[in-house]
Amino acid sequence: MSIDVGNYYPFRDGRIDEIENGLTESVWVERQIGRPVVKVLNTIPSKALMAAGRLAGSRDRVALPISGDNPKAKEIVAQLIDRIGFDSVDAGTIAESWRQQPGSPVYCTNPTKEELQLWLKNVDRSSLATDREKGSKKYYALLDADYQAQIKAFRSVFIKR
Repeated sequence: MSIDVGNYYPFRDGRIDEIENGLTESVWVERQIGRPVVKVLNTIPSKALMAAGRLAGSRDRVALPISGDNPKAKEIVAQLIDRIGFDSVDAGTIAESWRQQPGSPVYCTNPTKEELQLWLKNVDRSSLATDREKGSKKYYALLDADYQAQIKAFRSVFIKR
């Protein structure tokens, strides 16, 4: 099993036409490495990953989406996520992992399990690229801020009220 924790940013990675034309980032990764992946840990800022872990059952426990085509591999990853202090939600197949790409409401917003389940259903794929750029501008303006400020900034862009 390989785990894909990355995110595509054209300004950093260069333009990848297949992704720009709609191919899911992790499907592209699978093709590059020649093996299946489980997509996880790509939706949490590094500062939050270090500081936001909580005991199971905590009211404010952050949940992370897990996408992949192998149910056993996703279960192993879910157990790992639990051990480091986070809930997880099965976000579907690797082809459906676009729901957790940059620009989605689950990206770097530290949702609870209930929020994550709701927001995964309501991702608007057509706005991902635009919202990814808006989120990047907010994030880089707060690069040195604490993770709560970063989360608040991402929520202001990605959560449509």
